[in-house]
Amino acid sequence: MANAFRCKIPHKKAFFAVLTDPRHAALFNAREHEVIARHVPWTRVVREGRTSKGAETFDLVPWVSAIARGSS
Repeated sequence: MANAFRCKIPHKKAFFAVLTDPRHAALFNAREHEVIARHVPWTRVVREGRTSKGAETFDLVPWVSAIARGSS
């Protein structure tokens, strides 16, 4: 195998969405949460649906659209 599975994940930006999504919080311990918060940018795969950033919950596509228009 030329590229082992463990080599591919860090090269996929969408994996950041797994690390920063509260639905997956139970997968990580306190120290891992600290490292993620310090080093991984908040990331989502853009698609219809609700998501959260900090304490805010919103529909992702309209939120991204507003950011792109500069009206956030």
